[in-house]
Amino acid sequence: MLETTEKEDSIEVVQQRLLSLWVENDLLPKMAKESTNKENLHDILIFAKESKSKIPIITVGCQPMSEVAGMDGTTVSIVPRLDSRKNKRPARWADGITSFQQAMESFGISSHIFLSLSDMELLAQTIDNPQNKEFINTQRMDENMSLLVKMINEKGGSVSSFVHSKALGKMIGADDVEGVVKSMLPNWKGEKLTHTTNEDSTEPLPTALYDADPRLLPNFLLEEDEKRLLIWLDMMSDLATKDHQQLRDSINRNLSNTPLISPATNGGKWDAAGEPVIEFKNKQQFMAQLLGMGDLSIESKREWLVRLNNTVHDEDLVRLLGVLGIEVQIDSMESRVNAVRLIEEITFGSSDFTLRRVKEIQFEELRLKNLVANLGGFSSKQAFILITEGKVKIDGEVVEDINFVPQRGNTVTVGKKKESILV
Repeated sequence: MLETTEKEDSIEVVQQRLLSLWVENDLLPKMAKESTNKENLHDILIFAKESKSKIPIITVGCQPMSEVAGMDGTTVSIVPRLDSRKNKRPARWADGITSFQQAMESFGISSHIFLSLSDMELLAQTIDNPQNKEFINTQRMDENMSLLVKMINEKGGSVSSFVHSKALGKMIGADDVEGVVKSMLPNWKGEKLTHTTNEDSTEPLPTALYDADPRLLPNFLLEEDEKRLLIWLDMMSDLATKDHQQLRDSINRNLSNTPLISPATNGGKWDAAGEPVIEFKNKQQFMAQLLGMGDLSIESKREWLVRLNNTVHDEDLVRLLGVLGIEVQIDSMESRVNAVRLIEEITFGSSDFTLRRVKEIQFEELRLKNLVANLGGFSSKQAFILITEGKVKIDGEVVEDINFVPQRGNTVTVGKKKESILV
């Protein structure tokens, strides 16, 4: 038989443990690129959960471009329309980001993404080549940005946009893109404006941007108290390996406590289909996985609990709670019900069950009077009265013998309690 006693650790400690398991077993393994400051990522998530603070996430991605031949024989870039079809890259990336935010939300962690498709390199091409300005469709840039933000928000994410060049200009004190570029690169002449060379080496303008963004954008977008919760999101093409390293190095230099994560893949051009964006398990799905329940589609709390109570083996319940730092022994129907209630509390945040530690009562050779007193918290006199008044049943039959010794497996019911006590 299991008796409940107050547990010293709160339910919040268990929730933190579950969140840590999700980070280690679902979030990090599915990263498209290697993350940095993993310990700080964990600390930020825990703090945001405890303090009910919203995590700010900043990301600046590559503006989709197509190269065409210019009138003077040079190569210029235009901005294609963002493809929002479900099987295309932007839509899949939006799915992955939304899934990431909603998974965190299921653990009680709110976040907001500040997103920009970079216009800096595209606009910089016109500084020394003003004849190419007619190829640069700034209206389409804004439309693409608005479309991507709309896609994410409609799917259930939380994101807003900012214009990369304007944000940098305001922080640097420059009036236009030329002023921004010349402030970052005083000796820059406008050469080498493709994003990377054939040798995949990062060029002067991207390098300067990698250092400028972590230094300037948090001050432009965030309040001072928000910066300690900042997470940077890498949404560059998976193919730009040198660029990822530049960004990683810049984050470490300028924002040493800020995690850099890549929760969704972005390979090649934006309009390429590529591999599907990775989906992240929410809290309920992750709990189901830990219980060995497979790809359970949880449509309602009641259905989930019925399936949990009817199909999950005792060993799985014990293993799951053990992983969460709760030691239990399930050897009766009551102890199983208590375990299920505890999982309900952890998963949904509410239950009739209060988090408790369970311990086994040594019932062997224990007379009925003493057993009833121990189980119900009664005095010996109260137990005697309950038994003699016929308010104690064993396996549904009234037993009035106070010296009767129940055996393992008997069901002992005291009074009008709906739940029987199994010993």
